[in-house]
Amino acid sequence: MNKATGQYAVMSDGLLVILLNEDFGLYYRKMVNHAYRAKDLKIMNPNWGPHISVTRHEDLDMYNPETIWNVDGKPVDFEYSHEVESNGKHFWLSVVCEDALRIRELLGLPRQPHFPLHITIGIITQDSTRIEYEDKGVL
Repeated sequence: MNKATGQYAVMSDGLLVILLNEDFGLYYRKMVNHAYRAKDLKIMNPNWGPHISVTRHEDLDMYNPETIWNVDGKPVDFEYSHEVESNGKHFWLSVVCEDALRIRELLGLPRQPHFPLHITIGIITQDSTRIEYEDKGVL
């Protein structure tokens, strides 16, 4: 596992994410685009750039988003895997972040989210087709 630092951000819809430097996502998207160039695959930046979702839309009815403003803008350390994973449409890196899990508990949410913590690095563009993938280790 590798170490990095991001920044908590409360998004306009009340979700809590950890934002990362744009270069982080650019590096991994270039790797994926290069690896799948023969299949004419292109992945694009997620709407919020490379990020870790601490809460998701299905969590919103379980907590008051106002309670998370005290972490907005604060730095947070996490560990991540260099192994790019995919479901054929989205690309991500697995993450370990005890602070994010602690915040989920403080909000009254299950400690582990429905989808384990991960850095979303890219999504296949609309003009690309879904790729065949293996459960782990796209790259």
